Amino acid sequence: MSVQVGIVDEAKKGGDHDRLGIEIHTKSLIRFIDDTNTPITVGVQGEWGSGKTSLINKIYHHFDQPEYKHVKQIWINSWEYSLLSTPEETLLKIVNLI
Repeated sequence: MSVQVGIVDEAKKGGDHDRLGIEIHTKSLIRFIDDTNTPITVGVQGEWGSGKTSLINKIYHHFDQPEYKHVKQIWINSWEYSLLSTPEETLLKIVNLI
């Protein structure tokens, strides 16, 4: 009998346990966002599989709680809008979404 092993590339949900070691970055960004005058934009860059989406999910989940109802979040999946599009088309799609 053969055993198949694979890697699942699925982002963690906001409330899931951190197994990627990104909690320190999550807490730092949450503190930065809390302490910074708005409006602000936060961009996250990293290698494939480094936990970018998981990090953003955790931050989004944190600010999606009742005590932060004054915080407005816009979720944009840039991959969804950039596939088979020029940068100009992508920008127009995202602005349309907002």
